[in-house]
This record gives sequence, structure tokens and C-alpha cells, in this order.
Amino acid sequence: MKNNKQSIFNIDSFYVIGDIHGQSLKLLEVIKEIEDVDKNPFLIFVGDILGFDGDNLKTLEVISDLKKKYKGKVYVIEGNHDNFFKLDITEGFQRGYIKKIKNLHPLDLTTMSPSDLIRFLNEKKVFHVFEEMIPYFETKNALITHAPIPFNSWNFFSKGFKGSRYGDILDKMLCEIRTSFELSENQDLPNMSKFL
Repeated sequence: MKNNKQSIFNIDSFYVIGDIHGQSLKLLEVIKEIEDVDKNPFLIFVGDILGFDGDNLKTLEVISDLKKKYKGKVYVIEGNHDNFFKLDITEGFQRGYIKKIKNLHPLDLTTMSPSDLIRFLNEKKVFHVFEEMIPYFETKNALITHAPIPFNSWNFFSKGFKGSRYGDILDKMLCEIRTSFELSENQDLPNMSKFL
């Protein structure tokens, strides 16, 4: 999987689409509503593309098609379900997450190898959706994450970013996080991926 370095986007208008969890029909409804008012939208998906129910393959196809249609204007932030999917593939399905997902492959996922699933998703031209996921999306005025705020974004906040009335709440929350890990001012924040 690629590790995409994120840059700051200089845009003023964008649409943020919450957790989809494989609900492709609802996703199509939301996209239609957006396209009715904006013929060239900038779309940000905040992760959890896959779900245990719904039509997961169709959801990936819709997002893949949108990335082609609005080239450079569709981004998917990695959510915890997306992370579990990636980890399960790299660990040979040992976590059991992928085996709980419905409608991702026409065959029984319990009989497949990770390489078979990757090959299938590549043939369907949707695996790139996972490869191109980003940890967060940042503009000059906003930081969008799945949840919580990525710890590698600490510098973003320590450089004085204040989001209207929520800035103080975020600063307080991040200070509490630092305190809960008993870090001194000079220590780096821990890698939280091990707590997933």
C-alpha cells in the first residue's frame, strides 16, 4: 500500500461525505444531490468505505468512477474500517475483518487468499481506492479527519491553528491527550496505530 504524503489544499468550497459503510445506493443519492447544484464538485470522503452489509463492491466502483470523472478533486480519508481491511490483507486475513464483509466478492471470502482478493479488486479497477487513501485532508482553514485527529498533525495545531470557536476545545483535547500519555514538552506523540 502506498503511504500518501498529504499537502495543504488551497480551496474554498468542497463537500464532505461521511462514513458510507458499503451503502452504495445512499451514496448515489448523495452524489446526485451534490451534482444537481455543482457540476464540478470537490469531494472528500471521510473513510469507512466498507461495511459488513451493503454492496461494498458497488461502493468502491462508484468512488473509483468519481475519481476518474472529477480527476484530482476526489479524496478518500482512511477510516478505521479501511485500515482494518488493509491490515487484514497484509496479515493474511488473520484478523478476520475481511471475512465479515458482505458483497465484496462473488465467492466466499473465507476460501480466498489475500492475493486472490487483491487480484480481483485490481481486475475490477477499484483497488486503487485503497492505495490512494490519505490520513487527513487539510486546507488553509480546515483539517478533516475520520477520527480522531491524526497525531502526525500535532504541528498543525501547535503552529496556532484555531478553528473558530472549536479551536480552544481542540487545543484542550490535544493537551489532555498529551497529559494522558505522560509526555513531556519535548517528546513526540506516540504512534496510535497499535491501539486499533
